[in-house]
Amino acid sequence: MAALTDLLDLPKPDSSPEAQESVADAFLAVAAALDMLDAIVHGQGVTLSGKAEASHGHTIGEIDGLTTALAGKRDNTTPIGFGELSGVTGLSAAPIGYVLTKSETGGVAFISPAAAIGDHQHPIGDITGLTTQLDGKVNLNGANITSKETFRASIGLGSMATRNLFVSATEPGGMVEGDIWLEPEA
Repeated sequence: MAALTDLLDLPKPDSSPEAQESVADAFLAVAAALDMLDAIVHGQGVTLSGKAEASHGHTIGEIDGLTTALAGKRDNTTPIGFGELSGVTGLSAAPIGYVLTKSETGGVAFISPAAAIGDHQHPIGDITGLTTQLDGKVNLNGANITSKETFRASIGLGSMATRNLFVSATEPGGMVEGDIWLEPEA
């Protein structure tokens, strides 16, 4: 029996020392192998006929549906306005003058332009209502308030927090500095 090739199992002459194969038999084995190889190669050619080469191209019109799909797209030179966008969360609630920024997580948020530039200073007048609120507070003139005593001193109360008011026809006993005595007319 003839030997076979390793990959396609095609017959080939047996070259082992035990083989008693004649040259005529070996020739027939090679001829049969060539016929089989011819059929295999032809079959592969038929299978590959009509297939595209690995490197090839197509026009837009040769791709089904591409022309129609492209007709529905915006030209890349036409700008898109915020009003044309859909699904932008917070757009309608954003205050006038705020800007859209990208967050560290990849999301977007509307913030004031000043906040977008980071740490910065504001004059008191730039903060709505702050001047009015501050006008209603006690002016401590730079006092360093560390206790009740320093607070009392900063607003002119000295070391005493309480003043007594006496209304009496006779001088009351137990008065201390800062107490007030009112004597009604008789």
